[in-house]
Amino acid sequence: MTETQQKEDAGYVVDTLALLGPRVHGVKLANGVLKNYELFADKPVEMPLDHAMRFLCADTFIVTDAAGKILKPLENLEHATNVPVPYGFVLARYEELSRDALVLRCKLLPGSEAIHPKKTSVADMAAFLLSTQPKPAEGREPSKESLDKLFAENGVGG
Repeated sequence: MTETQQKEDAGYVVDTLALLGPRVHGVKLANGVLKNYELFADKPVEMPLDHAMRFLCADTFIVTDAAGKILKPLENLEHATNVPVPYGFVLARYEELSRDALVLRCKLLPGSEAIHPKKTSVADMAAFLLSTQPKPAEGREPSKESLDKLFAENGVGG
């Protein structure tokens, strides 16, 4: 593997709670060995991207890829929307779906003649699918804050 390929596979993690000094966090490897990382609040620590992505479990970590793009954890949409999801299913944004899944969903709808399975970008397919959905009435789409408040008022959640 070349040096460039190794750097592309690198991730960087900052622990925003390590204000008084470094904090040690472990990542369990496939072979069961625990790899410890000393993380800092003021400087990113390089590690394999696979290891860095494991820190997406908490918003107290800032995780970036080799290009410096901040990686965000996925929201738990099932909890935020209070929608019962059948076993084996998840709620996802269109951009998270595979190309094949997007093409299938697009091709089921009228007006999808311009959608090409290979040439149409994922973003364009997601935009097409969004354009076919009815928009929520003005002010009717709940924000995360309003849902959190609603759940808190009813004794649900943390």
